[in-house]
Amino acid sequence: MLLAGLMGVTHKCDEGILAMLESQWWTAVAIVVAVFLFQLSVGALVSIIRRPAWRAHEKWDYMHTLVTAAPVGEALMIVLNFALCSRYNIDNVDEQTGRVVLSDDMALMTWGFFHFVRVVPDESGKTLIEVGTTSKFVQSNIITARYHERCFAAIKAAVLAAGHSAR
Repeated sequence: MLLAGLMGVTHKCDEGILAMLESQWWTAVAIVVAVFLFQLSVGALVSIIRRPAWRAHEKWDYMHTLVTAAPVGEALMIVLNFALCSRYNIDNVDEQTGRVVLSDDMALMTWGFFHFVRVVPDESGKTLIEVGTTSKFVQSNIITARYHERCFAAIKAAVLAAGHSAR
């Protein structure tokens, strides 16, 4: 009798757990949605409040270099004019060192990016334009690479449009 009673309790317990899980499936869905919205909120907040710091000695996520015959001052003006006429925001400019920090805003699939541009003379008397890109928050490398290529190609086009060679 005792064994039969325990079996009945176990059976009733299993039914209770199953009924609870069936009736509260929405709890699991709500937890998943809450975690997703929390991560989205944190990412958006970090992306909005993060300010760029020039990272001279650190490696960027992506970097390309462009060599042009334009003088350093003129090349810097080409980069600044490009930024003013494009969708990029100018976050920081240091004319003495030839550094410009551009940024992309958040979009549907990205947290936004910082594009670090440095315009300096090289040993051969030409001008070096370095473009480095990093994400404002954790992001897929494929997306970062695409945005970096887009910014670099646009700066190269601006140099070519100004009548200077670029390689």
